[in-house]
Amino acid sequence: MVLTVVDLRTGRLLAEGPKAEYGETLNARVASVLASDGGTVVTQLGGGAVAWNTETGAELWRQAADEQSITPLALPTADVLYASADDLGLTALDMGTKKVLASRLVPDITSELTADGDVLQLTTGGYGVLASGYDLFVFAPETKQ
Repeated sequence: MVLTVVDLRTGRLLAEGPKAEYGETLNARVASVLASDGGTVVTQLGGGAVAWNTETGAELWRQAADEQSITPLALPTADVLYASADDLGLTALDMGTKKVLASRLVPDITSELTADGDVLQLTTGGYGVLASGYDLFVFAPETKQ
């Protein structure tokens, strides 16, 4: 499987990102968060999280097999990823290095955040994207008249 960025209006492929084996994701939950500037995304695949640049498709980092499991929850800026990291709870990670900036920010909240669906993500064009199980919902921005 190849991670991609697609123009929602035209369906045109904008960038092709990292690859993942089908076996890694077959029965795994996939979670993604997009930075507010639209330039960076972190996706958790069956084999672990991977961060990549949405403009170039370049992989920034990938979770190693011996690292704590990273479930991305929010990427409000291109610099800090908020994630659930195994026994660290809600954790702030440096996007460039994966270094833990702070951990246990809120005890036991991540299971509630990810129980029914992923966090709503917003594109730079104002579209809202929500993934729930195998379904993907896209909401157009409200237009003022």
